[in-house]
Amino acid sequence: MHGLPCGYTPPNLPKNFAPTMPHCGFASLFLFIDRSGVICQCGPQGKLSGVDVDGYIEQQSEQARTVPTVASEIAQRLLKVGRAEDAWNAINALAETWRDRAPFEWEQTRIEVLEALGRDEDAQAFRWACFEHSLNATHLRECETLAASIEDFGSFETHEAYLARLKSAHGRKTSFWDLVSAA
Repeated sequence: MHGLPCGYTPPNLPKNFAPTMPHCGFASLFLFIDRSGVICQCGPQGKLSGVDVDGYIEQQSEQARTVPTVASEIAQRLLKVGRAEDAWNAINALAETWRDRAPFEWEQTRIEVLEALGRDEDAQAFRWACFEHSLNATHLRECETLAASIEDFGSFETHEAYLARLKSAHGRKTSFWDLVSAA
């Protein structure tokens, strides 16, 4: 088994990791130390305890919390324990200096947080803005998947029309289009 019964896999676990106590579903409690040195626990119901999340956050300085990788990690941990509002605050703690150059992982985490909050339209708008800013093929594929569920685009350009316009303007970028067509 790789990881814990709750589905959480600490990033630095060896591939052959197996907890020493069998998980019976009632009384077992798995304790481990994650890469930050925080004691984490996976309890009887297979849920990652919120204790490690708060401990992890407390270990991060205020300045570190404004760095995209740290903000993303905090938000992901908060999402895992069902704290979407707190995850929203964490992911938006990004320093102004990072706003125009946040990495893809931060963008993806922000989209996940928006979706966890039930803000699907905002998630789609942010996804689209990320694609227009970065021309990331993953964002474009996600937009294509979501566009299939839209019956009427109203006064907005359809996804197919946008793709045609994009290909017309950037058709020579074959490596990008290869990534877009990759499933």
